[in-house]
Amino acid sequence: MLHSWSVLPAFASVNLSEEGALEVIDLLNALGVGVEARVWTTDDAHMLVENGLDDACVRVLVEVDADADAVSDPDDAVRLAAAIDFMLDDGLSQAPRLHHGAGVATWSVMAAAIETGHDVRVGLEDTLVLGDRSLALNNAVLVSSARSMAVAAGRWIESGEQG
Repeated sequence: MLHSWSVLPAFASVNLSEEGALEVIDLLNALGVGVEARVWTTDDAHMLVENGLDDACVRVLVEVDADADAVSDPDDAVRLAAAIDFMLDDGLSQAPRLHHGAGVATWSVMAAAIETGHDVRVGLEDTLVLGDRSLALNNAVLVSSARSMAVAAGRWIESGEQG
């Protein structure tokens, strides 16, 4: 299917937990498409390290979900993200990392990621609530809240680039 694409994206996100992920990464690399490796578990992180995928990826998306069965609350999501980071660090992964949560875990995951120097992502596709659990009216409100967190941690350069 990938061979039939007439227009190639700059990068594609590949879930390492899905069957055939390694083959998809190889094919994307052969087509000149960058790969964002989506790492949901420590098993995924182990796969990335063991298969030497660091150079095959433009970045690693550490994505934990407090609404998933394996993660029961935001604190568990932060611990899982830290365990994934530890495994990637231990495997000497140098690919840039972007941390991302879902639902109520979003804000805890992002706060921990900002504190440890990682980039973050937020949007309505993943959470409908703000850090205080009130309903977010739109993506702009979510992004503004994330920006405020980054500024408070000294991680924002006023030109709009993250530090």
